[in-house]
Amino acid sequence: MTALATHALTRRFGSLTALDSVDLEVPEASFTVLLGPSGCGKTTLLRLVAGIDRPTSGRIEIAGRDVTRLPSHRRPVNTVFQSYALFPHLDVRENIAFALREARWKRGAIDQRVRELLELIRLEQRATARPSQLSGGQQQRVALARALAARPTVLLLDEPLAALDLLLRRELAGELRAMQLASETSFVHVTHDQEEAFAIADRVACMRDGRIEQLAEPEELYRRPVSRFVAGFVGRASLLRTTVERALADGRYETGLGIETMGAPGLRVGDPAVLVARPEHVSLAADGELGGEVVSTSFVGGRNEIRVEVEGIGSVLATGRAARRDHVRLAINPERCWLLRYEQEEENR
Repeated sequence: MTALATHALTRRFGSLTALDSVDLEVPEASFTVLLGPSGCGKTTLLRLVAGIDRPTSGRIEIAGRDVTRLPSHRRPVNTVFQSYALFPHLDVRENIAFALREARWKRGAIDQRVRELLELIRLEQRATARPSQLSGGQQQRVALARALAARPTVLLLDEPLAALDLLLRRELAGELRAMQLASETSFVHVTHDQEEAFAIADRVACMRDGRIEQLAEPEELYRRPVSRFVAGFVGRASLLRTTVERALADGRYETGLGIETMGAPGLRVGDPAVLVARPEHVSLAADGELGGEVVSTSFVGGRNEIRVEVEGIGSVLATGRAARRDHVRLAINPERCWLLRYEQEEENR
C-alpha cells in the first residue's frame, strides 16, 4: 500500500518554479528522506503535503484518497518543525494529550495512548515536567510524541534536528528511526544533512531545482548515482572526465583511463563520460594507474585522505598517508566505481 503519492505536483511563485512536476510515492510504514541543498524544493513539497500551501497544479493522495484541496486539519498528517512549539504552561503528559482532547477522544483512550507514547519516548518519569524543565532533546521527543498521538497516516518532519548539537542529532536520529518502526507510521523527513539521511532512511529522494533527481535506497544512491549532481552531493567523490572506449558484458565499460567498471545503462562507445570514484576506492600504490602531486591532506571519518592533482585530469581524492608536495601514484578499484554520461548542460547548472 502507498501512504502518500504526489502526481506532477508543481508550485510556482510568479516566474519562480519552486516545485516542478514532482512524482513521489511513499510506501506504508516507511521512512523517506527528502535530501538536497537549500532552495531545492524539499520544504515546499512538505508544505504542500501538509496543506499549509496549495499547489499550482498536480495532485496529492494520502492512503489512496485525493486530499489536494482539503485544508490541513482534514488531512491524516501531522508536522514537526525545527521549533518544538510545546505549550509552556502544560506538562509533558498534557502536551501529548492536547490534540486528542481536541479530537474528543474518550478519557480512557487518551490516558492509554499517552502512556504508550511516554514509554516510546522514554520519558515516563518526566510526565509532569514542564517544557522549560527539559533538555532540547527531550523537548523534541515530546513534540514527536504529540505529533504521533492521533495516529496520522503520514508524519512530516521539517529538519527537526537542525537546532541540536551534533552528538544529540546523531542520538535523536537513531531514536527517530526507532519511533518510526514502533509506530508503523510513514515518516517523510526533510534535511540537507547526508549523514543524517543515510542513518535513518529506507529511501532517499535527492532533490535539485524543484525536481527529484533520484529516489533510491541509501546504498544505491551512494554507489550508483544517476547524475554528477547526485554523485557530488551524496558523499565525497572524484568526478573524472573520460570517454567510453568499449562496451563489455554485464553493464561494464572500458574507459579512456584504462579502467573497466560498471556504468549507467545506455552508454555508447565514444560517449564523453564521468568516472565516479569515492576516496575509499582510490589508494596509494607504486604501480597505480594515475600519478600526481599531493596538494592537501585531512583526517576524515576515521581515515586519512589526500587530494592529488593529476595532470590532465584534475583533483583526485584518495585514502592513504602522504605529505603535501609528495609525488605519488594512485590505484583505482574498478569494482567500486561508477560511470556516467558526461552532460555539459549539467556541469553548467
